[in-house]
Amino acid sequence: MKYVAAAIICLSLLAPTAMADEFTAELKLRGPQDVPILRKLDISVDSIRNNIASAYLNDKEERALEAAGIDVKRTLDEAFWDLDKNGLAKGYHNPETCEEALKAWAQEHSEVCKLIQIGTSVKGRAIWALKISTNAQVHDFKPMVRFCGAHHGNEIASSETVLMFTKYILDNYETDERIGNIVKNVEMWLIPMVNPDGVAKRSRYNANYKDLNRNYGYRFRPGWKAGTPYSEPETRAFRDHAANIPFSLSLSFHCSGDLVNYVWNYTTVRCPDQDLIFGLSEGYASFNEYEVTQGADWYAINGDTNDWAYGCSGCLDSTIEIANPSYSGINKVFERNKEPMLYYCEQVQKGICGVVTNEEGVPLKAFVEAIPPRWPTFSHPEGGDFHRVLLPGTYKLRVWAPGHAEKIIENITVSDGAATRVDVTLEKSAGTYHALQLCEIVVPRNSSNTTHGPHVLGPPDSVFCSLGDGGHLVVDLSDEFPTGTGAKITIHDEPSADENAESYQLLTSKSQDGPWEKIGQGTGTATIEVAKVERYLKVADKSKEFKRTTTPGLDLESITVVRRSAVQTKGFQELHQK
Repeated sequence: MKYVAAAIICLSLLAPTAMADEFTAELKLRGPQDVPILRKLDISVDSIRNNIASAYLNDKEERALEAAGIDVKRTLDEAFWDLDKNGLAKGYHNPETCEEALKAWAQEHSEVCKLIQIGTSVKGRAIWALKISTNAQVHDFKPMVRFCGAHHGNEIASSETVLMFTKYILDNYETDERIGNIVKNVEMWLIPMVNPDGVAKRSRYNANYKDLNRNYGYRFRPGWKAGTPYSEPETRAFRDHAANIPFSLSLSFHCSGDLVNYVWNYTTVRCPDQDLIFGLSEGYASFNEYEVTQGADWYAINGDTNDWAYGCSGCLDSTIEIANPSYSGINKVFERNKEPMLYYCEQVQKGICGVVTNEEGVPLKAFVEAIPPRWPTFSHPEGGDFHRVLLPGTYKLRVWAPGHAEKIIENITVSDGAATRVDVTLEKSAGTYHALQLCEIVVPRNSSNTTHGPHVLGPPDSVFCSLGDGGHLVVDLSDEFPTGTGAKITIHDEPSADENAESYQLLTSKSQDGPWEKIGQGTGTATIEVAKVERYLKVADKSKEFKRTTTPGLDLESITVVRRSAVQTKGFQELHQK
């Protein structure tokens, strides 16, 4: 929940808590000076409007806020007015009945369904994803769209809406031509319960008491019960599923309100795809009269799903805030969102699509950047196909894959109809690699930083990302990178961004979650010889003072890794052992 309707009903004396010691609340702030108090007390805040913060508290936090002079008023979502014997909202699916429904649908409609477990929660509950598409058991040349719910377990209507949409598609694809065409031409993935433990205990948080929608790794900041980037098994499962499925569009459902919330959430700076994502949001809202806003325009957060999906995966992901009614009201909520969800399934078929292969015709996982807006998407690791949603216009594509030379395709015309197909063949460039995908970026304190993480990807191109003073990023060299051998790593520091050359450390790991091994350090643009390098690299800025600037810390343009042969690596290691 990131938005709470102005007309929310308050039952401050009579309402039971959402679970023992947990409840939603409105906080009356005296002004902006109270916001640091909320962060210091690690209060989980959804929104701040007109000095009223909507938050999720426990009894201890309520007492601490009152001691700090902040008024607290308890509130209660309508979904929890009527509870069953287990203390859950009557009528709604719980994790067990959700699993039963998904398995039954997958079995009944096996020709268009594929059900997979993408991970396990803290308490051992399965996290399920259902694929709906013709030829569902194999990968096909189709754009991919994702619908997910219940990052916050108390927002039960978000999960139910995804389940109702799933049933609607399966009930109608054989008889409704429009829905049949969507199932034929689009690969839909539905993840109704990202946080099954939270649903089971009627809590915003997972079982580690962490807010999953603050736990993702793009522009992460500590606080707000965020944990550390991807510290929770639920967010790791969601992240790892997306690593192999390059979604073009995605919708993340939350409660409570009537709102379309698009990127960015961490800054009021407009994203490179501003015109496109605003148009998609307005299109969604045209069906149900929801309010449309960029997330940070009304309340900034860090580590959320939208920013991570766009910043790390190139997927245009938006939050849809819906009401959280008692079960008798859920049909009305679904009907308001059914048509715009179908609209998204149709919009994902526009733009530019194609297949990236090598000279032998083997599909490649590649970096595919449309210019404008100069923002990447990625081809499928199995099929090599990419699908980039774009507005009508003329574009060029910059395409690159590990171990292959970059290729530029000019003057591609995109209409408002079906996607323009552009297949790409890349030539090999043995031994030279660059960062393929951004995994994580932590930029502390530097709110003025206007640069973007994905600008470090691929060969040098004169655009860059500033890491911030003491910040770091993690990149993936790809599973094609021959690990364990030595290499020369060149860090390209953009000289025009800052008159000072900043210092940094290089670390490597077999996993993007670590553990990390330090392999070198440098200052400014430098080539560093290392004894070995694994698939993942971390670049950590070592600046010692805070500078409020739009380009703080190391201004990283690109990373070039030239691999040594096994014989050269052995000689290098023996030399350094003497």
